[in-house]
Amino acid sequence: TAPTVAMALVGSLCVLARWFDCKKAEMMVLDNGSGRLVRHLSKFGFAALEGDHCPTTTIDEPVSMSACCKRVAMNCCPEEWQRTLPAEKQLGALSRTVVR
Repeated sequence: TAPTVAMALVGSLCVLARWFDCKKAEMMVLDNGSGRLVRHLSKFGFAALEGDHCPTTTIDEPVSMSACCKRVAMNCCPEEWQRTLPAEKQLGALSRTVVR
């Protein structure tokens, strides 16, 4: 299935993060306690960070989740969008240019 627009944006951010050699994406997930958002993000490679609680119907606290940037970029950034971005082999050169 195609990712939602929101997940496509997350995938695009992971593409951008990879330009700067970022290996992992982390986010605070504000689930309403149902666990649906956490389960949805898990489909795209996100997992709760160690030591974080699992959401329950009585606990309505943010959950820290992380995922491999490469996996999220590949699974969530639409191919049409990826074609407009610099090629993966250009990532290192681009990040060195921007950081200077």
